[in-house]
Amino acid sequence: MSYADVELNSWYSSYHQIQVDEFYSFVQKKKKKVWVLYAYCAQTKEILALTMGNRSKKTVKYLFKRLKDI
Repeated sequence: MSYADVELNSWYSSYHQIQVDEFYSFVQKKKKKVWVLYAYCAQTKEILALTMGNRSKKTVKYLFKRLKDI
């Protein structure tokens, strides 16, 4: 499964605390789950990074790689 890239622009140059959450949805069949992982700042309600893929360490690492630039 490939990753989906979404370009997000952050409002601030740094953040005190970032939270990560995940959810899944179905694509055509219930067996085809697509996981959406995102990082957000609870104080500003801003989504900082987002990726989609399977539920694996590789997907999580990709999300954190995107957060490194913030």
